[in-house]
Amino acid sequence: MSSIHQVNHPGKEFEITSNPKKQCQQDFYFLNGSTIKGIRLWNRHKHMRKFIEINGKYIDSIQNSTEKASLLRFWGEYEGHSEFELLSPLKNVPYWNNPMAVHRPFFCNQNINNQNTDPYIFGSNFYYAICKKESLKDMDSGDIVLFGSEFGSKPNAIFFLDTLLVLMDSQPSILNNKMYDTIYQESTLKRIGISNCTNGTLPVHPGVKFSDNQQCFSFFPCIPVENKNSVFGRPEINTVKLGLKEPGARTGSKSKKLLPNENTSDIWKNIAEEVIKQGFVLGTHADQLTILKQLPCPQKTF
Repeated sequence: MSSIHQVNHPGKEFEITSNPKKQCQQDFYFLNGSTIKGIRLWNRHKHMRKFIEINGKYIDSIQNSTEKASLLRFWGEYEGHSEFELLSPLKNVPYWNNPMAVHRPFFCNQNINNQNTDPYIFGSNFYYAICKKESLKDMDSGDIVLFGSEFGSKPNAIFFLDTLLVLMDSQPSILNNKMYDTIYQESTLKRIGISNCTNGTLPVHPGVKFSDNQQCFSFFPCIPVENKNSVFGRPEINTVKLGLKEPGARTGSKSKKLLPNENTSDIWKNIAEEVIKQGFVLGTHADQLTILKQLPCPQKTF
């Protein structure tokens, strides 16, 4: 019988500021004398979210599900390098839905730190490798995993969704060039200490993509950049109604085995419709990251 899983991960942004007293060249730097545009270096601190901009594909209705291509913005995780551009703060909007910068991620072998990206949604596959996986129960193909963050004071805290994965059969975590591309290996697998197939690490779960199954697939809530609302928060999901975590948990995870009268298709549809109802579209694909041979230097234009 299928299950639904919830993974709460840290949802804050790393603070980027033009205030010289708060700047650290190990974390970010500005380009060409700018106080707005620069490079956010590979994260060396605890996990953070980014407000990301990248080309991709989406659907805006599950009734008429035709993929459209666009430049997309969304909240997600990429702990590697990214170009950033500071944004003007929104008025009367809490910090967790008020991005301070938009990030355009790229991959570069220079200055790699230990933090990994999980889940990973860029390129030809969605992947889930490790984040709180050891505490989840009865994970199986077809299960739904909700990745997000909780904000707000108890007892009115709210779960904000950033990624939904529909699991495929697991794959071994071996670093195999034919199975995983170099960027995913470097961004995630090597960062969690995987070096061979005998070290007992958890398996990797790919996510079902739109091209695999148009009925129930992985997605990330997003909004096309041409939409006037190009700075925004994250969709709210009632996890208590789904039988998952109570408000106030902040971090952690929970698995729920579905009852005989429940099925993943209905649960997926209800979540997808709620995301669309809140003004988002369903991101079905994010382009592979650009590879740079070296990091841009502070004197180079953005």
